[in-house]
Amino acid sequence: MNTCALSTAGSAYCWGINGAGQLGIDVGTVWSAIPVAVSGGQIFASLRTGTNHTCATTATGVAHCWGYNNRTQLGSAGLDYSAAPLLVSGGLTYGIVVTGQEHSCGIAADHRTYCWGWNNYAQLGVDSVFSASLPQPVSGDITFASIESGQQHSCGLTAVGDAYCWGRDRERQSGAAPGELENVQIIPAPVLGDLTFKSVSAGGFHTCGLTLDGVVYCWGRGDRGQLGNGGNSNSPVPTRVRGGLLFQSISAGYLHTCGLATDGLVYCWGSNINGQLGTQTSDRTGPTRVIGQAN
Repeated sequence: MNTCALSTAGSAYCWGINGAGQLGIDVGTVWSAIPVAVSGGQIFASLRTGTNHTCATTATGVAHCWGYNNRTQLGSAGLDYSAAPLLVSGGLTYGIVVTGQEHSCGIAADHRTYCWGWNNYAQLGVDSVFSASLPQPVSGDITFASIESGQQHSCGLTAVGDAYCWGRDRERQSGAAPGELENVQIIPAPVLGDLTFKSVSAGGFHTCGLTLDGVVYCWGRGDRGQLGNGGNSNSPVPTRVRGGLLFQSISAGYLHTCGLATDGLVYCWGSNINGQLGTQTSDRTGPTRVIGQAN
């Protein structure tokens, strides 16, 4: 419902709905169809937008978040929302911060992964906490080189490309053996299949991984074809995206997935109810070329 981006100079701009300060400006402006500068004038090095909040880090790793805070996903207590970037509590510095629906996670300078916000499906990677405004160290003491957050789950990659996921697993979006609790992975669990990935992308209720040789595998919810394997069923384990294409990068959305192939073209699959595939077609269960691209 809103989008944010960084200029080449590091200034943050947002556009879309602003009912809870998602644009980083006073809520007197309900929405904006054009990019508006986030208040405060901070210069950021990275930025990620979740469902209704955004987090960004400075060049020195200081994290700020703005927007909805109904589940303390901004890393700050006592406010329902913030129309200005707030410092994430705890005094840690981060190499990267990512955002989910109502939680956020970051890899800190101490090489540990921390999460904050809502924890109804253990998406913070800890037990016995309903929500947390103070960043919580993810259980398991695994060092991740990169992390991604989906709707209510997160996944991380180690330096050698091993994937682990935690949080909601009702649709088997962890790609791991079932956890001790039904529908939940409290501790990061290894993704099944002995695959090595160079990147993972966590979507609404599914996850996709890109191997070192450019092959895409997806797992979790598949009712709209978002796994790209030719079917509409959930998959508890990574299944290869059909079509034989090789990809440079992938991005899993709420009910769809897109990827930049090695031929330089973008392909998408999954739900197309709002035209998000860019294909002028119905839902697709396999990669379909986005229209309007030059060969």
